[in-house]
Amino acid sequence: MSDWAERMTNLMREQGAALNGPAIQLAVMTGADSLSIGNLALDKDDLVFSAHLLQPVCSKVAGTCPDGGGALADSSTYIPALAAGDTVAVIQLSDSRFWVIEKVVSA
Repeated sequence: MSDWAERMTNLMREQGAALNGPAIQLAVMTGADSLSIGNLALDKDDLVFSAHLLQPVCSKVAGTCPDGGGALADSSTYIPALAAGDTVAVIQLSDSRFWVIEKVVSA
């Protein structure tokens, strides 16, 4: 390849990379508010979370009320909050800040 063609190819690669957004990565939660991406350990000071990941979320509502009134006996199904061992999708927002977008699972 000629020197000119090589420089043009490199320039095209650089400009293409500059216009692409950050990549989504998979990470493993090491605690309720900490994770690791490969060998990179991040804690709550480095992370922002989608709000629904931080508390249990009801996925199926069910329950019964006793005859004559009283409190609902909740038998709903809940998706638990993030915990150690969960796999999550993460995107880097800046040099020191990452957004935990969603919990991911295998079918």
